[in-house]
Amino acid sequence: MNRFVPTVRIAILVGAIAALLLAGCSPEVTGAPGTAPSTSTAAPSAAPPAASPPGATSATPTPPPGDEGDFTVRYGWAVPSQQVTVKHDVAVPPVPTLVEVRVGDHTADGFERVTFAFRGALPGYHFQLVRQVTQDGSGDPVRLPGNSFVQIVFNPAYAHDDAGHATVPVGLQRPGFRQLSGYQLAGDYEGYVTYGFGFSSSQPQIRVGERTRPDGTFVVAFDVRSAR
Repeated sequence: MNRFVPTVRIAILVGAIAALLLAGCSPEVTGAPGTAPSTSTAAPSAAPPAASPPGATSATPTPPPGDEGDFTVRYGWAVPSQQVTVKHDVAVPPVPTLVEVRVGDHTADGFERVTFAFRGALPGYHFQLVRQVTQDGSGDPVRLPGNSFVQIVFNPAYAHDDAGHATVPVGLQRPGFRQLSGYQLAGDYEGYVTYGFGFSSSQPQIRVGERTRPDGTFVVAFDVRSAR
């Protein structure tokens, strides 16, 4: 009987190595709700830390003009009442730089989208539903229109170039959408880039996805729809 023990041990060892290799294939997502793969043709658009397991799924959403391609969904449709964190290992320097913020109204598909495009790499980020968006560094409140607010923080990331000039628009932006009432850069401070969003709904559902464009920029897309 003992001559079969080495074979069993080898099989167990091989299985363990395979499990370890599979575990490192995707970014770590915490605080995401468990969701089934989306059947919608639409794609992605944050309070104490959440203890729920990762709930990232994959889908092929409908991208806005100029963003053709598949998105990988990191957070399925849900109200982010707890902090959601998506981790990416980024070797710096260089620090990923935010070079574009774009909005799109996809009312026919039931959502509105904001996309963040980064040059260099895709940073980690976290987001959550908050009572008040605050500015990095000073902690001052950021006034936004709407009935609910989400704060999003990217790290490591810059929103300025080597000369210190902003690479994206600053100040309050009002797209005039039904759900997204306004958004604003709330900080570009010591490697953290923060944005605040104001929504008309008191219970906004968020979906978040990622992709890499053909031009080499890395995109994080935040979609929003009303929960009621």
